[in-house]
Amino acid sequence: MAEEMKKDDLQLNDEKVSDAVADESAKDSKIEKVNVKDEETGEAVSFNIKDTANAQSVDDIKEVNVRANVTSEDYYVAHVNHIFYRRGLIKGAMIFAIVIILDVVLRRFVYGPEYVTAFHYVLVIITTLAVSIGLPFLLKSQIGKAYDKNIFYSKYMRYSINEKRVAIASKSRGKKIPWDTFKYIKQTDDFFLFIIDGTHAVVLPIRVLSGLQIQAIRNFILKNTADNKKIKVKLP
Repeated sequence: MAEEMKKDDLQLNDEKVSDAVADESAKDSKIEKVNVKDEETGEAVSFNIKDTANAQSVDDIKEVNVRANVTSEDYYVAHVNHIFYRRGLIKGAMIFAIVIILDVVLRRFVYGPEYVTAFHYVLVIITTLAVSIGLPFLLKSQIGKAYDKNIFYSKYMRYSINEKRVAIASKSRGKKIPWDTFKYIKQTDDFFLFIIDGTHAVVLPIRVLSGLQIQAIRNFILKNTADNKKIKVKLP
């Protein structure tokens, strides 16, 4: 993860302008204008970060625009706990380990010690080491590769979510992602996760959202996935 420090040290120089339509009590507030480029398509990715603190109801929010400091720990927890452990290979390895250990336990305590050979004990030791050491090492390696390749992450992220798409931007790169691009969308206690594949996901920390913004995002998700059975959705 050689680029981690480089990414985490990114500094923003986006232009900020006064909100001309703000009322007198908030005339000194700012709008952050995001204007970056999608490096894959060359498409401009532009949106404004506006304060929605004055929204009286979720219906007043037509678009959720927020900024967030996404730490390396956020990235790691989101991917390990909610993305990589969903992979078939990792699930299979864990199930295999459990089956091996249970088999030896049953042999030892149900059928008798004579049914457990040295081979079984060696197999349990190897399996335990593989799950406790090998699997975390594999996950760390996968996280590093995902981090280096993932254009959806830097320390400072901007998000814009509405009925048409999820837009994200770091310092110089961005992406507009239509709802039907996502394979899996999940809300946890800590994140909204918009997953495209095993290594590409938009991670939005819930701590930067108000209650109304959370509900607005949930409404956008439900509205745009109700008729699309290819998108798995898990909301509490």
